[in-house]
Amino acid sequence: MDYSRQRIEVAFALELLWLAAIVLVALAQSMLLPRPLELTLNVVLLLVTCRALLGSIGGASVGALLGGVALDLATTLPLGTHALALVLAVGGVALGMALGVLGRLRVLLATVFGGVLYHSVLLAATTWTTGPMPFSRYALVTALPDMALILTGALPVFLLRRRDRELDLGALL
Repeated sequence: MDYSRQRIEVAFALELLWLAAIVLVALAQSMLLPRPLELTLNVVLLLVTCRALLGSIGGASVGALLGGVALDLATTLPLGTHALALVLAVGGVALGMALGVLGRLRVLLATVFGGVLYHSVLLAATTWTTGPMPFSRYALVTALPDMALILTGALPVFLLRRRDRELDLGALL
């Protein structure tokens, strides 16, 4: 077996492992994770955001789609809501990373932009299905704690991106 074929097979196996892991994490997040004070720890958003920050937009998008469908199967929102929100979040992160004028804050601002898109879709879906919800309440109870978690997870990615010139992280993922 030549080296290039073996490398393709390893990359394919890693991608399948990523997709299986994101679906399992989504199901565990919606069914098993505790919800202290009714706060949901959004691990799927954290994982797809970090994957997009590391440069694998395609892998993050597919993971967002599958993870979103897995989340939708275990929640009361219409099917496709989380999938749409996660794919838009990945797109927001990709768009934020494409802007070169932001300098060192690019990673953190791209993360915030993706999180705002995600929570905008969820707020619209929640308002559509359950009735009007005050934006300030949603922001304080749901969006801000979730954004703090996502930014905490994005900080190590920010530090890894600074070393990206020395180590080609895009080729690994």
